[in-house]
Amino acid sequence: VLVMTEPLSRARYRGILREASAVVACASDSADNRLWHGASAVDAIGAQAPVLCTRGSFMATLTEELRLGYTTAPSDPVDVAEKIARVCDSVNSGPIRARLREVASHFSWENAARPLLDFLRDVPGSSGGTTEGGWRDSLLRAKERLLG
Repeated sequence: VLVMTEPLSRARYRGILREASAVVACASDSADNRLWHGASAVDAIGAQAPVLCTRGSFMATLTEELRLGYTTAPSDPVDVAEKIARVCDSVNSGPIRARLREVASHFSWENAARPLLDFLRDVPGSSGGTTEGGWRDSLLRAKERLLG
């Protein structure tokens, strides 16, 4: 179980996820759950760890559609406990891990950011009130940092 009490470096966070038996993200019916960020989805899939999450979130949709683990209702503690045992069991998680290996490359940060990166590559030069290159150069430098 990972409880984050302070920020972790991206490398440390990814290392912890790679060693995880499963990614469990259960929450009550809240905006945080319904809008569970794509960043967490990409990280979980990239780590190739089976997922258990609360129905109604972005990750739950991916989990169900791509068969990446299990979803549950937060108001059913018996189901949550049963699904945690199932997602962490190697017999049950074997086919899920095989599926994760199949889809992981499609959910790399490079692929997830591809539409934005393509847009940045095709943006015409800066306009009105900025220095030559201005915001475009800043965004392209950010792209280079993202991709290394």
